[in-house]
Amino acid sequence: MNNKEQIDEKLENLGKAIGSEEKLVENVMSRIEKKQTINMLQQKPQNIWSKVMKNPVRKLAVATIIIAVIVGLSIFQFNNQAYGIADVSTIIRKAETIHIKTFSTIGQGNPVVVEENSIREKEYLEDWIDIKNGKFHTMGLGLIGMRGISSVTTITIEHIFDGEYVMEKNRSSRQVRFSRKSDFQRKLSVRQAVDHFLDEISLSADQLTGFTKSETEQFDGDNYEIWEKIQSVYENSENKLKYWVSPSSGKIRKYQQWIKNSETNGKWQLSYEKIIYINQTPPEDIFSTEVPEGYQASNTKETASLEELFQTHILLGDMKGKVNVLMALRNGTVIMAWNTNDVSMVELLENLNPGDKISEIPLKLKYDLRDKDNPDKITYEVRHLTLTQKDYVSYEWYIYVPSKDLFGTYLSRKYQMYQGLHTTDYNENDWSKVYFREGQINWIGPFSSEVQLIIQDKEEFNTFVLGAMSELSDDGKVPEDITYEKVLSLSQQIRESIP
Repeated sequence: MNNKEQIDEKLENLGKAIGSEEKLVENVMSRIEKKQTINMLQQKPQNIWSKVMKNPVRKLAVATIIIAVIVGLSIFQFNNQAYGIADVSTIIRKAETIHIKTFSTIGQGNPVVVEENSIREKEYLEDWIDIKNGKFHTMGLGLIGMRGISSVTTITIEHIFDGEYVMEKNRSSRQVRFSRKSDFQRKLSVRQAVDHFLDEISLSADQLTGFTKSETEQFDGDNYEIWEKIQSVYENSENKLKYWVSPSSGKIRKYQQWIKNSETNGKWQLSYEKIIYINQTPPEDIFSTEVPEGYQASNTKETASLEELFQTHILLGDMKGKVNVLMALRNGTVIMAWNTNDVSMVELLENLNPGDKISEIPLKLKYDLRDKDNPDKITYEVRHLTLTQKDYVSYEWYIYVPSKDLFGTYLSRKYQMYQGLHTTDYNENDWSKVYFREGQINWIGPFSSEVQLIIQDKEEFNTFVLGAMSELSDDGKVPEDITYEKVLSLSQQIRESIP
């Protein structure tokens, strides 16, 4: 048999193998003799090859397509088994809804010993996040104790958001309170709810290594692979994280956290467990903000105030203000908006252009807390970005540029800032001093904060950074010179200027 005959035979075998895959072939053939070829492939497999062979051009085209379809089938089948722990966060972010049931080993302040392979019975928390429609119903536990009394009381607080109103529901006091969110705050809060969930199950971007895959377990007839990771918490204490992940869909179904230390006598004990449902249809009234029977409302929806973009307080002597926005780009650049009652500071900043140096910086971002000792010695160059005004309050926007590009590396959501007022004896390398201003003693000290979001791309920049600027502006407009491309370019220029 010559080479031509060998090739013809192999292609004929491929043609027979693909004969029953009309739908896939239809997709592939959408632009090449679609109708004629589909009709041909719908015939008996043994008749396909004889018709292909009659047309040399079609022979080559269809043979190529058959090979492509076979390869496509192999990839499709492989992908059905290709999902692992690293895919879970992406699947969660693309979900329409997330339903979470949390079981805890702590109830009413008394620890409950739960050894491995045992089952929890009491359900404490249940959360719903409707990503598609921008709603959520979350629950949280609080512990209340009194000085001199060893016992504590557990209270449950629910936050129910229907897309416009938030109802805070205190199960212990049987009280509810209403507030409102703007459209921007709705988008931000739902995104933060998803981020918070990923943080709770330790699947943020920096936590996707160190896993091993063990046994499998079935839920509702589907197989789930169990992924584990053991990590040191502190000396002589370890955590074991366990995840049940579907290899065919990438969906997570269960998460457990176990702890082992001297208090557990060196045995693994369950800390808490989450049962997770992706894209489950929410109950009809789960996002209802009507006052439940037996509860009293401290205000009404009509009198509910609009929530404020607020991150943390600024308190430096007679200077008072707030940090309102703290977001990071993937290259490590941080964008911050703040306001203060210091009128002179506003006058100093209002004539600056994006990227201009600032002669006085009341807030100094010292370093990213990726490691408590900051081994990479990352420092930040602080520059002016823009200024917005709303309701007679001026919001100064800073851009903090790291001394090295952090794109592609672990970017923490936690940052440490140092509040300080510049004086004639100001020393940038010494933040332990007490400085004086107008007779006031201002202690220079750090505070830690978490960025609201890590912006992934241009679309998120437009939604959240520009959305925040619009939120903190009287006319709802965004400064024309602030775009994603310009901010990236500006950060690069600033980085190159750092000695």
